[in-house]
Amino acid sequence: MIFNFDDNKLYYEFFDRHKEKTVVLLHGWGGNHLSLYAILKAFENFNILTLDFWGFGQSDKPKCYYDIYSYSKAVFELIKVLNLNHLTLVGHSFGGRVSIIISAENPEYIDNLILINSAGIKSRSSIKKCLKKFSYKITKSLVRHQLKNSSALKKFASSDYQKLSRDEQIVFNKIINEDLTKYLNFIKAKTLIIWGQKDKDTPLYMARILNKNISNSTLKIIKEGTHFVYLEESKEVIKIIKDFLK
Repeated sequence: MIFNFDDNKLYYEFFDRHKEKTVVLLHGWGGNHLSLYAILKAFENFNILTLDFWGFGQSDKPKCYYDIYSYSKAVFELIKVLNLNHLTLVGHSFGGRVSIIISAENPEYIDNLILINSAGIKSRSSIKKCLKKFSYKITKSLVRHQLKNSSALKKFASSDYQKLSRDEQIVFNKIINEDLTKYLNFIKAKTLIIWGQKDKDTPLYMARILNKNISNSTLKIIKEGTHFVYLEESKEVIKIIKDFLK
C-alpha cells in the first residue's frame, strides 16, 4: 500500500492479525520492507507493519532537504493514520535511528523498543570511511540471505557512495552526521539492545552507550554476530526477543 507524505510515496504493508499490539519493523540503509522477515517468528502475537524507507524498495527517492527527522515524522504519521498504539518498534541500523527519535518524542505510543546493531551514536571513525561502503555492504548481505535480488548490487558495484544520486548523497550526509545521544534519556519504553560483537559498522561501544543512557534497557551481545546478526543468528535473536517480550 502507499502512504503519501510531503508529496512523496512511502510503500508499506500492514498485516492485521486482530491483535491489540503491533510491531513496526524498520530496516537498515540499503534494505527494504522484507529485510527483517528473518525474525518474524518472534512476533506471532502482533500485528505487523513494515515499510520501505524513501530511497529503497517501492518508495520514492528522498528529496534533498530530507533528514532523519523527515523519515521519523513520516513513519509516525503513518502510525497515526493507521490508528495504531501499544507499539513495539524494531530498528536495525538506520531503522534504529528512526526508532530512537519516535520513542523519545512519542513515549505514550511505545511499549517496547528493540534496537539491533542500531546507528545513531557518533562514530569514532571518519565520516568519509562510514560513507564509502555502508550501503554496499548492507545490500550484499541481503542478497546473500535471499532477501534482495542480486541486481540490486549494481547500484553499489564500486562500493562507493558516489554512485548514489546527488539528493541521496545530501540526505545520507545529513543522517550520518546526526548524533542522537541527546534523545536517549527521554526513552521510557522497555528496551532490548541486541548486538553482534564483531560488528565493524556500528561497533560494540555504541551498544554500551545506548545501554548506559536508556534507563530501562537490557543489552544482549551475540559473540559471533556482525552488523547483520539478525540474519546470521536469527534463531538466537528470535529466542532473545521472545524472552524479552514475555
